[in-house]
Amino acid sequence: MKYLPRELVILVATIAMGWSQQEEVVVIGQEGHQVVLPRADKAKDVSWRFGRSKDSIHQAVIIIQRGTQTYGPDMKGRVSLSTSNISLIISSLNSNDFGYYMCEVGQMKTLYRLYRAKVTSSLAPLVVASQDLSLVCEVENFDQGLDFQWRSPQNSVNSNEKHLTIKGITVEEHGTWICVVTPKGQRSDGKSPNEFFIKFSITVVDLNCSKALYTTNGSSPHIPCYITSVELSALSGLKPITGSWTFKPHVGNKDFQKVASFTDQHQWEVVTSHSNWIQNTGPLKNNLSLNIASVLEADVGTYRFELTLRDITIRREVEVNMLRVHSSPDSPIYYIGDPFNISCSLVDTEMSSDLTINWIVPEKSSIKDTLPDPSPAVLSIPQATEKDKGRWRCNLKEKKTILVWAELNLKIESRPVNVVLCLSLCGAGILIIFIIMAILKLRQRVHCRRRPKKKYCRCKNPQVKGFYKT
Repeated sequence: MKYLPRELVILVATIAMGWSQQEEVVVIGQEGHQVVLPRADKAKDVSWRFGRSKDSIHQAVIIIQRGTQTYGPDMKGRVSLSTSNISLIISSLNSNDFGYYMCEVGQMKTLYRLYRAKVTSSLAPLVVASQDLSLVCEVENFDQGLDFQWRSPQNSVNSNEKHLTIKGITVEEHGTWICVVTPKGQRSDGKSPNEFFIKFSITVVDLNCSKALYTTNGSSPHIPCYITSVELSALSGLKPITGSWTFKPHVGNKDFQKVASFTDQHQWEVVTSHSNWIQNTGPLKNNLSLNIASVLEADVGTYRFELTLRDITIRREVEVNMLRVHSSPDSPIYYIGDPFNISCSLVDTEMSSDLTINWIVPEKSSIKDTLPDPSPAVLSIPQATEKDKGRWRCNLKEKKTILVWAELNLKIESRPVNVVLCLSLCGAGILIIFIIMAILKLRQRVHCRRRPKKKYCRCKNPQVKGFYKT
């Protein structure tokens, strides 16, 4: 039996001991994401190899020798070198990529250990608003100790622990949460090369509905309500899914009555007699809005939409208010000289303090130059003039935004002549004239009777008329 020379055994043992004690460069990656194994220097010839264990680093990843690139099995298109140095870039990591990597440049060798990190959730990535969500950030087979930090989609720091609990999650917390992992003692400020980002995307399902809606009589309001983030068909994992609109008027003691609900085929089914309320007859996606063809004062009230996903119900209410302009006393026509009031108000509800009114009156109106802004809800006109006729418009504003406007076309005319009275006066005048004429005729006859009769002389010898000398 032949023995190796003592010097060779010592050399091999020394190399093996140095290899086993070689410091590892820690890199943490995540399946489906990109990772960079950093190497700051540049070289024309470089060799990157991979092994599942430290003793089996034989598989070629990418080798560049004399300008020729050689890729290992299933590596081409997935790996590349940085354009500024010889760092190894692996895109879209899979479960077989985690292990040991060796970078050889000439006689210099650098050992890398790629650890797999993941984020687990107490719920699926699809979360319903108001639920409590727990996230756990883990790095497999890493025993040296790690620092953790959680960053929200708005990049705010939420926790420095491995575990993160989000109480009553909201749609504002929808997006990508990042678990920043740093080996113990290293900084976590974004500048350290030992800082690794493990991402977890959360989709928060909620309803985005308007809180208040302002409309006018006879208009066609659109009561908006949408599912955030996804479409209705994407919620199949949260079945059973039900949704409905209900309505309660502002006046009276009536409870909420169902207006419409959607079927299993995600189409509206009208429950009320107001069949013209629903205009969206196709398959529903994320638009669950309610449309009213021609709103009336009886349609003013509270509209509630309820979406139930599995055993969780999301509820949103929309207050539908109607703006009305009317005059008093109530009359279709006012006559010149008549006093009247014109007012702007919400039907069956009080106007909140954050709302203001702005009047637009006829161009030649007597009060145009005296109106303040914001204007009073009631305008008093002591005497109507022909200049006050026309369209009186009331703008309902929130800050500087016009929410809705309503107008009234005011008719002002000269007071009409009473025909019967005119005929009566004319008849009375004619009668008086006849009476006066009759009185004059009667007086004339009486006067004629009182005059003496003419006496004519009867001569025996009458002469021709004329003058004669006596």
